[in-house]
Amino acid sequence: MKHDKIELTEEKIKQLAEISLHPLFTPFPQSISDSYRFGWARGLVMYIETILHGNWHKWLKILDKGEWDSNDPYPQIELSPSGSDEVRKMLKKSFEPLQYKGIRSYEFLSWIGYALGISWFEKPNIDDQSWKHLYENFNFDFFFAVSIRLFKPILS
Repeated sequence: MKHDKIELTEEKIKQLAEISLHPLFTPFPQSISDSYRFGWARGLVMYIETILHGNWHKWLKILDKGEWDSNDPYPQIELSPSGSDEVRKMLKKSFEPLQYKGIRSYEFLSWIGYALGISWFEKPNIDDQSWKHLYENFNFDFFFAVSIRLFKPILS
């Protein structure tokens, strides 16, 4: 995958600093053992999404105020109806070996939800070897990098 250049402005650096102090932020995993903690990937995804789109910073500002004012900037999400071959390949590489072990797509999706710290997901019943495979092969930031390339040119 070709990586586009991203300008990390002073404003983005300030936003990242604010996010890292928020109670919803989780520190980056230092090892695979950290990935057994609920929401272990949330901090990483918050940073990546904020650098690329800025929505997490906007959401946290709204949450901190407890209300949304019509003058506030609002998060916008753009989805691709066609998807990306690069993302499909990454998903296949991540999930296909687990299918042969009898792990269902629900458990795969649960692993993603658990990693992001989405409240209704519980820790999936996945063996340690499969968990390690997902930790090493599933690339959360890949989705954001590909989607930004599909929808908006990144200024370098």
